[in-house]
Amino acid sequence: EGHAETEGVYTGQWNDGKWHGQGRVLYPDGSAWEGRWEAGKLIQGKIVFPDEVVMEGKWSDDQLINGKMRFPDGTFLQGEFREGLLWNGVQVNKAANLLQRWVEGVMVD
Repeated sequence: EGHAETEGVYTGQWNDGKWHGQGRVLYPDGSAWEGRWEAGKLIQGKIVFPDEVVMEGKWSDDQLINGKMRFPDGTFLQGEFREGLLWNGVQVNKAANLLQRWVEGVMVD
C-alpha cells in the first residue's frame, strides 16, 4: 500500500524537492521504508511493517516487483511479484518443510 510523500518522516537525500538517493521514511502506522529513492518513489530497498512482515527488493510505483517477502513465522515468498502477489517464484515454509512453485500467479505441483 502506498503512502503520500508528506505523511511520513523522511531522512536522506533529496533532489528537486523529492526524495532521491539513499533514505528512510517512517510512517505513523509504524512501517519503515528504506533504500534507494528516485523522484519520491522507492526503487530498491525494503519495507518493514509493524506486524514484522518484511518486503525487500526492486520496486515500481510502491509495489514490490522482484524480491522477497518474509513473514514472522519464517515463511517467505521469493521471485517476481505483480500487484502485490507472487507471480513467478517460490513459497517456502521451513517449519513445514514445504516448497511450492508459482508460475504466472498460479501454484503448480
